[in-house]
Amino acid sequence: MKALALIVVFLLVGACTRAGSSAPASIDAPAPSIVDSTAKTSASPPAPTGDLWGPLAVRPPEDGTDTARHEGTLRITDTCVYLEAAGGELTLLTWPADRTTWNGTSHTITFANFDRTVVTIGDGDHVVLGGGGAESDISGEEWINEREWVAPPALSCSLDLRWAVGVVEGATTAVASIDPSTVTQPALTCDSDALAFPVSALDAPTGAEQDADPAASALRAFVAGPDAPTNWDPALAWRRVLQTTQAVVFG
Repeated sequence: MKALALIVVFLLVGACTRAGSSAPASIDAPAPSIVDSTAKTSASPPAPTGDLWGPLAVRPPEDGTDTARHEGTLRITDTCVYLEAAGGELTLLTWPADRTTWNGTSHTITFANFDRTVVTIGDGDHVVLGGGGAESDISGEEWINEREWVAPPALSCSLDLRWAVGVVEGATTAVASIDPSTVTQPALTCDSDALAFPVSALDAPTGAEQDADPAASALRAFVAGPDAPTNWDPALAWRRVLQTTQAVVFG
């Protein structure tokens, strides 16, 4: 098994585990290290390398969900995912990181419900969603900035109406007899579920250390500096496995 090294920029974290568990993840890895950098993140951070989440707005894992109900047609664009009501009204959907998988090839979303059903849905599907709507008394930009995100929604999306998806019922594939963990990706986390990222992030394209943003600059400085572990190869190609408004994790 390949060893995994993680660097978290701007946030100090501990050992990596599966999200929602106190047990160490089964990977041979040194403890993550903090990159001490005074560089400031931009108001609109660059998109992570690869296509981990596609157009999805993704929030950190949650233990439960609200019980309100919403129904309509799923609309997936290049940058946003909405629920379209009967009158054409669009509601932006947000998704929990630990129970959601984006398939960039088929442009579909696979969602694991708490009752162990797994549903795959795509653009144009009629769906019934459980969850809850976000408050509408603040602007969309304020709403984004006040929350932690695994993948924030694009500012170009319609943000007037927002819905946190907690349950998905659909007419496509639904499996009720298997554990969702066997068909969805487990998440890895560095001490905080807010930093959880899917295992597939480790397959993202390398070369993140060559990016031009402040986080990549801090990574280059750390790997080449005196505080880097002596057994690290400074020529390693890095992956950006997670980016939020508060931290960037490189693997």
